[in-house]
Amino acid sequence: SDTGIDRDNCYFWDSVSDVGPNHRKIVSYNAYADDSDEEWGHGTHTSCTIAGKRATNGIQESSGAADGIAPKSRISFLDIGTASGSLTTPSDNELLSTGRPEAKIHSASWGAHSINYYSSQAKNFDTFLYDNDDFLMIMAAGNDGAGDAPSSVDVPANAKNVIAVGASSSYGKDLEKGQLGPAHIAGFSSRGPTADGRMKPDIVAPGKFVLSAGARPGQVGECDGGNIPAANGRSDGLLSMQGTSMAAPVVSGNAALIHQYFNEGWHGTGERNSAASVNPSGALVKAVLMNGAQPVMKGVDNGPDGISPTVEYDNNQGFGIVSLTHSLHIAGKSDVQLKFWDREVISDGSTLTYPVTIDRSRGCNFPDLSATLVWFEKGAAMGCTRCVINDLDLYVTRDGDESQTRYYPNGLEQEDSINTIERVVLNNVMDGESLTLHVRATNLDESTQKFALVSTGCFGGVANTLDTNDNVFAADMSTPFSGGGGEGARALSNGAIIGISVGIAALLLLLVAGVFILRSRRHKVVSSGKDFQDRDGASRQEEGYPQRGYDDSGEYQNDGINNREGIGPEGSYQEGYQNDGGAYQDDMGYEDDGYDHSGGGYEDDDAYGGYDEEEDMPANYQ
Repeated sequence: SDTGIDRDNCYFWDSVSDVGPNHRKIVSYNAYADDSDEEWGHGTHTSCTIAGKRATNGIQESSGAADGIAPKSRISFLDIGTASGSLTTPSDNELLSTGRPEAKIHSASWGAHSINYYSSQAKNFDTFLYDNDDFLMIMAAGNDGAGDAPSSVDVPANAKNVIAVGASSSYGKDLEKGQLGPAHIAGFSSRGPTADGRMKPDIVAPGKFVLSAGARPGQVGECDGGNIPAANGRSDGLLSMQGTSMAAPVVSGNAALIHQYFNEGWHGTGERNSAASVNPSGALVKAVLMNGAQPVMKGVDNGPDGISPTVEYDNNQGFGIVSLTHSLHIAGKSDVQLKFWDREVISDGSTLTYPVTIDRSRGCNFPDLSATLVWFEKGAAMGCTRCVINDLDLYVTRDGDESQTRYYPNGLEQEDSINTIERVVLNNVMDGESLTLHVRATNLDESTQKFALVSTGCFGGVANTLDTNDNVFAADMSTPFSGGGGEGARALSNGAIIGISVGIAALLLLLVAGVFILRSRRHKVVSSGKDFQDRDGASRQEEGYPQRGYDDSGEYQNDGINNREGIGPEGSYQEGYQNDGGAYQDDMGYEDDGYDHSGGGYEDDDAYGGYDEEEDMPANYQ
């Protein structure tokens, strides 16, 4: 759901088929507000980050500078942007039902401005996800984090079952003058905790800046021109923007790839069709994302106000930056192997155990074990001060440890009774070591609760043939005001782009139509972005930035990591929806030699409009 899609931009254009089952990109378009996007609109940009694929004649596809993370996917779209620039939404149930049951993921880069408490809309979203367990909602966290503002993640991104996405810096020419590098969080990115103390955002992804499609409603087939726009620029059919609005579709595209990973049976030996097809729950997809997220952020880039510190499991980065190489097993192309248990059922007062054994006999050399528990539960009461109603707990023990030391989640030394995502990481586990994952249920509101559990480590797989140690995050030694944009803003080595797979409400119960503000920081026409605090624009995907698959020379990579050809889930993502049904394309986005590591996404913070009808409170796009 977003402002609209310019359907004849070359990244969506189909010159043969109308919107519908045969359209190459858009299987449905609900013109709830209108049936188009505005000039340089928000929805065209965010939709392309997920699923765009260039076809200069509307038929034959080719590699483009703004190809999406899942370019073989297609879209079911809900248009909520009016011609006046405001947003208007249907009921929560109608909104979330867009593209269902084929749609498995809804990506939304909007929300209520400066409203942090658990609202009826948060409750509605949580309940919908609980009732539709194959569905996942991914939302921009908001752009209200300036000045390290706490509790600034907006409704409905603060819901329990929703993934809230914060924004980090991009890389290379996707940086403005003075902007710090990819291991830094954007200063505008909203922070937690929620009003009841839960950790938010859940994850971060590149969002300052991101290159994607630019809407030009008066043109047909607008596409890549002679010049690829720099950060915060625009040219021909391309647009660079920033905001958590841009980061959320990055995570949505990754979620699409995860969904298809299970659909196509990669979870056996790390090769396609090595295991039976699985229809993963939304909780499982969320668990995979959180389990592999990397806490590599070195600080928050506050521009002239300096750098604020970040630590793992804080309310700046949550679980860290999205990274599929630490999340999924692709034989010889990832650091880890994956074990998972989906739709497990636990009874109140009971404990379930899951044994794992570290096995490096075939060459896997990853040093750590990670385990993550996620569950979707019903919505809580409005304004709740303790919103978790079914408390599950994860802890890990080492077999043979006479002291039976328990390793607790989320950096704690005790059980976590607040969050519905719990991760335990044990560093430097020994080859041959056996461990047990424990899931315990206490004080459930119902007799049972379903959950998903994943674990990654060395479980008998081969070594990764890709060098993931030399990467832009470890090499990011950028300091404030060290130079101009691109390489001049940082002191980076020519690190490989490894580990990040990137290329993206209405407020209360009876709300029929709400007005919102876009959560991308809308651009003025600026050149080099001299104002360090400027939140406009998006990013170009050139110089090795993961989203677009270019290396530092500007050449398109074909190494199984940044390769954009044939990458994209079977179903369809839209500006928030993935359609995963058999009627859609079956190219998963994974190739036999690896998978996509692309990136993108910034949030936009410009005001699109006024007030929610029911709460009379300002709202915004992320």
